[in-house]
Amino acid sequence: MSSTQLASEATPVAQTPQKLPASSAAFIQDPIKLMTYDMIDRLTKYVSGEIQATAEDYVLLEQLNIAAAGRYEDMAKKTEMLQELTRTVHARRAQLQPYLDQIDQLHDNALQLTEVMQHLDDYTLELERQFKTLYG
Repeated sequence: MSSTQLASEATPVAQTPQKLPASSAAFIQDPIKLMTYDMIDRLTKYVSGEIQATAEDYVLLEQLNIAAAGRYEDMAKKTEMLQELTRTVHARRAQLQPYLDQIDQLHDNALQLTEVMQHLDDYTLELERQFKTLYG
């Protein structure tokens, strides 16, 4: 009987005589052979469990990849929307730029006017002071 057949007939030790053919009775009688059979059975179960765990890991990894791909797709859509919004904002700014330039020019003119008014105020105070010293 080959080890493949023994592995496929993996059963607990107590049930072995019922499941194995009568010609295997001598096989079971030897304790070393029985322990070998038990070891092969347990090793088969262990390897099967490892293969199953690996398969489950691959399934989980595939699910994670699908979820990540969905998120990347969502981020790509949001990025496209942001790019379009940025283009719109730049276009509106370009439309408003002449008005913004006029506002800057008005601000500069207001600063110059304030400076002229300050000089004029200083000049009037100086004239008032001179007038008081001459006629006062």
